[in-house]
Amino acid sequence: MVPVVLDGERRFGGADEEVPVVGTTSGTRRVKRSGMVIAVAAVAILCVACTRDLGSLGGTYGSATDINDAGTVVGYSSVTGRTTHAFVKTTTGPLTDIGSGPRPRSGASAINNAGVVVGSTAEGASTVVQHPFVWTAATGLVELALPPGVPSAWAVDINDAGTIVVNSGGHAGFYHAWLYDQASATYTPLPGLGGGYEQAAAIDAKGKVVGSATTSGGVSHAVGWNQTAHAITDFDAGLPGTSEATAISANGTVIGWSGDYSAAVAYSWSGGVRTTIGQGLPAAINDSGVIVGTQILNAGAVRTAHLWDPAHGASIDFTGLGTATASEATAINNHGVAVGDAKNGASEDRPVVFDPYVAP
Repeated sequence: MVPVVLDGERRFGGADEEVPVVGTTSGTRRVKRSGMVIAVAAVAILCVACTRDLGSLGGTYGSATDINDAGTVVGYSSVTGRTTHAFVKTTTGPLTDIGSGPRPRSGASAINNAGVVVGSTAEGASTVVQHPFVWTAATGLVELALPPGVPSAWAVDINDAGTIVVNSGGHAGFYHAWLYDQASATYTPLPGLGGGYEQAAAIDAKGKVVGSATTSGGVSHAVGWNQTAHAITDFDAGLPGTSEATAISANGTVIGWSGDYSAAVAYSWSGGVRTTIGQGLPAAINDSGVIVGTQILNAGAVRTAHLWDPAHGASIDFTGLGTATASEATAINNHGVAVGDAKNGASEDRPVVFDPYVAP
């Protein structure tokens, strides 16, 4: 459920193991943002030994982008130089290269509980021209046709019903969001707010989609599209500043962020109410309301994978690999297992599984 990155730079593209959870409370952290002090709940740090490097497909960097409830992880890894391929990893199997179809590069962005994977392939050394794909163990990687009238598109999420969310770009400078129905092989465009830019981030089991869209004034707002007529709702209508929705839980709670990327404030939207979660960029939420993402501190100089559990007042930093601290969390399943990437001692981003979270 994370936008795929095929050139090593982000454009914002074992569940059954018994792993110990160790934490030491380090008190309340206070973060300055534009003259405002944000209080963040007590922070615990989970054990270093539990952050596991998933390996590579032969290259030096990669990221895990999603995990389903069976513990199967997907993402991308470099195979040589800056060429990446999508991977699938079960709880017991190795990191498996699922190929790149007719293109040289690929990356997986999401997997549903049936094991269906979506992502994108890319041509040459550029991410300008991308093509959405679907992968299953039975069919292998199959590219989808592009949405009508667009030169490039990428799949970002899939729900358990098999509905796929696709974003497109490169058409007269506009970016648009689409729903793809596999049975009919047709695309449905999602409406915008008048600014010509819509990007979807996630879809829930019922078909509700969340993401962002620009207003006629050019301001990006967090939005949602309903599951019937796909009508758009501006979550931040009338509020100043930019915002983006990134994920939605089974009960309809939407998460996202507002403000400058390097000093973003995390929010949730539920029942028409916006609630501050803390500081950072939330990426995913599970059905228990546990949220993972990344804290961006010191004007973007420090990034740390983070977990918020608003129901229990928990705010947790995941550890990195060894002595390295830079990391990002991208997804969490309903068993509390999160994935993402973390730098190793050589400053290489590696796909990782973080220690499983157990609510206090």
